[in-house]
Amino acid sequence: YSESSYICEYLDEAFPERPLMPETAYERWEARAWQKYVDDYLAAAASELAWNAYGKAALEGRNVGPDQILGRAPTRERREVWAEALEGYDEARLEKARTRVRLTIEKMEAELQESDWLAGEAFSLADIAYIPSLPRFDELCFLGMIDDRPRRATW
Repeated sequence: YSESSYICEYLDEAFPERPLMPETAYERWEARAWQKYVDDYLAAAASELAWNAYGKAALEGRNVGPDQILGRAPTRERREVWAEALEGYDEARLEKARTRVRLTIEKMEAELQESDWLAGEAFSLADIAYIPSLPRFDELCFLGMIDDRPRRATW
């Protein structure tokens, strides 16, 4: 979901009667900062955890093997990334990903102490940026991490 931010910004511009960006310049900056945080920091962690949990299981029962999947990779770099995912990540990498998720939830909790939303006083692209991660958090049992974070849980 690395393109989600761009798609959401397109929708905001294409349908200005229902703005997704906050009103003030500072709040718009905050929304963009949250989107960048998701794109650069959280998305990879959530993806790594999901691949590690479900990657090999997703291939079972299909007539597709790892070599066929890797053959579909558009570049050598993507093929290397996909090969690593199919092999499964080592515990150090998985712990780093879990730490990123924990830190994200803590960051959200801190921000939500001041407002019901991540950037300003209304639902915005900042909040939307996290929506693709929510099912992964649930599937991977990370929602248990919000028990002691009531603002994030309510959000």
